[in-house]
Amino acid sequence: PGAGAWAWGQVVTGFDATWVDGDGFSRFDVGRAELGLAWIGADPGLGAVVQLALIRSAGPDSLLGVDGDALVAALARAYAAYRVELGEAGALTATAGLIPHPWYATVEAAQDLRAVHPIVAEGLDLLPRDDLGAQLAWGLAGDRLGVRLAVMNGEGARQVELDSGKDLDFVVHGAPWVLGWLGEQGRLVVSLGLQLGTRGVGSVRDDRYLAAVAFAHPRLGLGTEAVYAHGHADRDDRDLYAVSLWARGEPIADRLGLYARWELARLDTDVEASERTVLDLGVYSDLAAATTPVGRLRVFAGYRAERYGDAAGAVAGAPAASDADTVLVGLEIIGVTPL
Repeated sequence: PGAGAWAWGQVVTGFDATWVDGDGFSRFDVGRAELGLAWIGADPGLGAVVQLALIRSAGPDSLLGVDGDALVAALARAYAAYRVELGEAGALTATAGLIPHPWYATVEAAQDLRAVHPIVAEGLDLLPRDDLGAQLAWGLAGDRLGVRLAVMNGEGARQVELDSGKDLDFVVHGAPWVLGWLGEQGRLVVSLGLQLGTRGVGSVRDDRYLAAVAFAHPRLGLGTEAVYAHGHADRDDRDLYAVSLWARGEPIADRLGLYARWELARLDTDVEASERTVLDLGVYSDLAAATTPVGRLRVFAGYRAERYGDAAGAVAGAPAASDADTVLVGLEIIGVTPL
């Protein structure tokens, strides 16, 4: 959006039925609910963002939380920004406060399947979505090439700093190939990320090495994401790697889409049978004509299969189970409007 005041929101909600070792249970759920406000100045390039998110106050294996495991509103982002135009050399933007992690800001939009499943870095809790810190970003027009450098606490938006060290995050991304197809523009997007840092009261190593490649087009998308974590779950000696493959397509424009996503994670590289796999297959339909950044009304239905190795833990919410099959239906609503 251009200069002025803006409001936006996103809601992902649905119903799923899961079968675990022959037993079934079902639930209604709110996967994501966010409301944000932004002000963007014309001259100079000042701006500010405040965003609230609805979160569950207890984890997937816990029965306790605020007010009996309530959904509560929390401050997700609150930052100020200053943008300097450099002409043909692009633009430089500085942000500070409670900021989005640069990896999510770079990678998530290209996949465009967050309503179904989060990207690898979020799903395995390898990177906080938002954190306290500062970022300097440089980019050429059209995002042909961009660099983001951030210094953050490393604990995430809802945790105070627990050690004296800070996380250094570096992301470089670009679109080296742009293709016109079916009257729309498709882009090959390549992203590389590096995080060097520590986390928690014990200053546990929290290094991350990330890569993603995606072809993003309004009618077709496919790509891959890979993450290697050095240090995880409060352990210096625990390494983890994960890779995902995904594809989505709309054979009938704005009316019917198909998606598929596969993820493999080895949750401890030193432990045999510590693999977890997740497979998602399904369909979606955009009921609203607008699928631009100013609006979306999407329904989706799908199937998910989760399989855990003998040493990989258990299905979230079912500590004794290693396999789960889920059928889900949901609704995603996104809106952006000037104020």
